[in-house]
Amino acid sequence: MRIKERDALRGLAALAVVLFHYTTQFEKLFGHSNELSWSMPYGDLGVHLFFMISGFVISRFSRLYPAYWLAIILTTAVVWTYGLMDLWT
Repeated sequence: MRIKERDALRGLAALAVVLFHYTTQFEKLFGHSNELSWSMPYGDLGVHLFFMISGFVISRFSRLYPAYWLAIILTTAVVWTYGLMDLWT
């Protein structure tokens, strides 16, 4: 059973993490061409919220597990293909 409010809260949590990475982590790694007038320093807390909410639906293991492995394989292929390992070292 889908609960729209729960899905919306998960979406907001994921958006907070994206904004955190763009406003704080991207600046540390690459810098911005124009300085941002705002930041999202506590957006990383969205990770905890996202996974707490996701814990309620994790019983759908058979639906999530194949997508998990596909994401790992695709990410690994992109990182190796484009030589992106230098970003983490």
